[in-house]
Amino acid sequence: MKKITLVFLALAISFAHSVSAQTLQEQALALKKPADCGVVDYDAFKNSSFVLKDDVAKTDKNYEQVTTDIEKYASSEKAITVDNVKADISKVKEIKSSLKTFEDKIAKLTETGKTLSSNVTSVKPVTKIKPATTNTKDSVKAVDLSRDILKNLGTKVDADLEKLNGLLVKAEGE
Repeated sequence: MKKITLVFLALAISFAHSVSAQTLQEQALALKKPADCGVVDYDAFKNSSFVLKDDVAKTDKNYEQVTTDIEKYASSEKAITVDNVKADISKVKEIKSSLKTFEDKIAKLTETGKTLSSNVTSVKPVTKIKPATTNTKDSVKAVDLSRDILKNLGTKVDADLEKLNGLLVKAEGE
Protein backbone atom coordinates (compact mmCIF):
# COMPACT_ATOMS: atom_id res chain seq x y z
CA MET A 1 0.00 0.00 0.00
CA LYS A 2 2.88 2.32 0.82
CA LYS A 3 4.42 1.71 -2.62
CA ILE A 4 1.14 2.50 -4.39
CA THR A 5 0.83 5.73 -2.42
CA LEU A 6 4.39 6.73 -3.28
CA VAL A 7 3.89 5.94 -6.96
CA PHE A 8 0.65 7.94 -7.01
CA LEU A 9 2.35 10.86 -5.25
CA ALA A 10 5.24 10.79 -7.74
CA LEU A 11 2.82 10.75 -10.66
CA ALA A 12 0.81 13.64 -9.20
CA ILE A 13 3.96 15.72 -8.71
CA SER A 14 5.13 14.89 -12.23
CA PHE A 15 1.74 15.88 -13.66
CA ALA A 16 1.69 19.15 -11.73
CA HIS A 17 5.22 19.88 -12.94
CA SER A 18 4.16 19.24 -16.56
CA VAL A 19 1.09 21.44 -16.25
CA SER A 20 3.12 24.37 -14.89
CA ALA A 21 5.66 23.94 -17.71
CA GLN A 22 2.87 23.95 -20.29
CA THR A 23 1.47 27.09 -18.75
CA LEU A 24 4.83 28.81 -19.10
CA GLN A 25 5.09 27.63 -22.72
CA GLU A 26 1.60 28.96 -23.41
CA GLN A 27 2.49 32.28 -21.80
CA ALA A 28 5.64 32.48 -23.91
CA LEU A 29 3.62 31.89 -27.09
CA ALA A 30 0.95 34.40 -26.05
CA LEU A 31 3.38 37.23 -25.30
CA LYS A 32 3.93 38.90 -28.66
CA LYS A 33 6.74 41.27 -29.51
CA PRO A 34 5.41 44.82 -29.88
CA ALA A 35 6.32 47.11 -32.75
CA ASP A 36 9.33 49.39 -32.45
CA CYS A 37 8.68 52.64 -30.61
CA GLY A 38 11.37 54.55 -32.50
CA VAL A 39 13.78 55.03 -29.59
CA VAL A 40 16.94 53.04 -30.27
CA ASP A 41 17.79 51.91 -26.70
CA TYR A 42 14.20 50.87 -25.97
CA ASP A 43 13.83 49.05 -29.27
CA ALA A 44 17.14 47.21 -28.75
CA PHE A 45 16.04 46.18 -25.24
CA LYS A 46 12.70 44.97 -26.58
CA ASN A 47 14.32 42.98 -29.37
CA SER A 48 16.89 41.38 -27.05
CA SER A 49 14.23 40.50 -24.48
CA PHE A 50 11.96 38.81 -26.99
CA VAL A 51 14.80 36.93 -28.70
CA LEU A 52 15.81 35.63 -25.27
CA LYS A 53 12.24 34.62 -24.46
CA ASP A 54 11.93 32.75 -27.75
CA ASP A 55 15.32 31.02 -27.31
CA VAL A 56 14.55 29.92 -23.74
CA ALA A 57 11.07 28.69 -24.73
CA LYS A 58 12.55 26.79 -27.70
CA THR A 59 15.18 25.17 -25.45
CA ASP A 60 12.46 24.16 -23.00
CA LYS A 61 10.35 22.73 -25.82
CA ASN A 62 13.33 20.79 -27.21
CA TYR A 63 14.02 19.41 -23.74
CA GLU A 64 10.67 17.63 -23.80
CA GLN A 65 12.26 14.91 -25.98
CA VAL A 66 14.66 14.00 -23.16
CA THR A 67 11.77 13.93 -20.71
CA THR A 68 9.87 11.66 -23.10
CA ASP A 69 12.87 9.33 -23.37
CA ILE A 70 13.14 9.06 -19.58
CA GLU A 71 9.43 8.25 -19.33
CA LYS A 72 9.84 5.59 -22.04
CA TYR A 73 12.80 4.07 -20.17
CA ALA A 74 10.66 3.88 -17.02
CA SER A 75 7.76 2.23 -18.85
CA SER A 76 10.06 -0.09 -20.85
CA GLU A 77 8.86 1.44 -24.14
CA LYS A 78 12.46 2.32 -25.01
CA ALA A 79 15.44 0.08 -24.51
CA ILE A 80 17.85 1.20 -21.81
CA THR A 81 21.11 0.86 -23.69
CA VAL A 82 24.42 2.53 -22.98
CA ASP A 83 24.26 4.39 -26.31
CA ASN A 84 20.69 5.64 -25.78
CA VAL A 85 21.36 6.85 -22.26
CA LYS A 86 24.70 8.45 -23.19
CA ALA A 87 22.99 10.32 -26.04
CA ASP A 88 20.39 11.68 -23.63
CA ILE A 89 23.05 12.58 -21.07
CA SER A 90 24.89 14.47 -23.80
CA LYS A 91 21.71 16.41 -24.68
CA VAL A 92 21.08 17.25 -21.02
CA LYS A 93 24.65 18.43 -20.48
CA GLU A 94 24.48 20.61 -23.60
CA ILE A 95 21.26 22.21 -22.40
CA LYS A 96 22.67 22.61 -18.89
CA SER A 97 25.66 24.52 -20.26
CA SER A 98 23.35 26.84 -22.21
CA LEU A 99 21.44 27.66 -19.02
CA LYS A 100 24.39 29.69 -17.71
CA THR A 101 24.44 31.80 -20.88
CA PHE A 102 20.72 32.41 -20.52
CA GLU A 103 21.14 33.34 -16.84
CA ASP A 104 23.81 35.90 -17.77
CA LYS A 105 21.58 37.42 -20.45
CA ILE A 106 18.65 37.59 -18.02
CA ALA A 107 20.79 39.37 -15.44
CA LYS A 108 21.99 41.95 -17.98
CA LEU A 109 18.53 42.53 -19.41
CA THR A 110 17.04 42.87 -15.93
CA GLU A 111 19.47 45.69 -15.16
CA THR A 112 18.87 47.31 -18.54
CA GLY A 113 15.11 47.14 -17.96
CA LYS A 114 15.43 48.86 -14.59
CA THR A 115 17.56 51.61 -16.09
CA LEU A 116 15.26 52.18 -19.05
CA SER A 117 12.15 52.13 -16.85
CA SER A 118 13.57 54.79 -14.58
CA ASN A 119 14.64 56.97 -17.52
CA VAL A 120 11.53 56.62 -19.69
CA THR A 121 10.17 60.05 -18.74
CA SER A 122 13.19 61.68 -20.39
CA VAL A 123 12.50 60.08 -23.80
CA LYS A 124 12.37 62.65 -26.60
CA PRO A 125 10.13 63.48 -28.32
CA VAL A 126 7.56 63.18 -25.55
CA THR A 127 5.12 61.48 -27.93
CA LYS A 128 7.34 58.39 -27.73
CA ILE A 129 7.14 58.10 -23.93
CA LYS A 130 3.93 56.04 -23.96
CA PRO A 131 5.11 53.51 -26.59
CA ALA A 132 8.53 53.28 -24.91
CA THR A 133 6.83 52.64 -21.56
CA THR A 134 4.53 49.98 -23.00
CA ASN A 135 7.37 48.25 -24.85
CA THR A 136 9.55 48.28 -21.75
CA LYS A 137 6.79 46.72 -19.64
CA ASP A 138 6.22 44.00 -22.24
CA SER A 139 9.97 43.43 -22.52
CA VAL A 140 10.31 43.08 -18.75
CA LYS A 141 7.48 40.52 -18.86
CA ALA A 142 9.43 38.61 -21.52
CA VAL A 143 12.57 38.63 -19.35
CA ASP A 144 10.60 37.55 -16.27
CA LEU A 145 8.94 34.77 -18.24
CA SER A 146 12.36 33.66 -19.49
CA ARG A 147 13.58 33.56 -15.88
CA ASP A 148 10.59 31.42 -14.83
CA ILE A 149 11.02 28.99 -17.72
CA LEU A 150 14.74 28.78 -17.02
CA LYS A 151 14.19 28.09 -13.32
CA ASN A 152 11.74 25.31 -14.18
CA LEU A 153 14.11 23.91 -16.80
CA GLY A 154 17.07 24.02 -14.42
CA THR A 155 15.18 21.96 -11.87
CA LYS A 156 14.25 19.37 -14.52
CA VAL A 157 17.78 19.21 -15.93
CA ASP A 158 19.38 18.45 -12.57
CA ALA A 159 16.80 15.81 -11.66
CA ASP A 160 16.89 14.17 -15.09
CA LEU A 161 20.68 14.11 -15.22
CA GLU A 162 20.66 12.20 -11.94
CA LYS A 163 18.07 9.75 -13.31
CA LEU A 164 20.05 9.25 -16.52
CA ASN A 165 23.30 8.63 -14.63
CA GLY A 166 21.49 5.95 -12.62
CA LEU A 167 20.17 4.40 -15.83
CA LEU A 168 23.67 4.47 -17.32
CA VAL A 169 25.06 2.55 -14.38
CA LYS A 170 22.24 0.04 -14.80
CA ALA A 171 22.83 -0.26 -18.56
CA GLU A 172 26.58 -0.70 -18.15
CA GLY A 173 25.98 -3.42 -15.58
CA GLU A 174 23.89 -5.51 -17.95
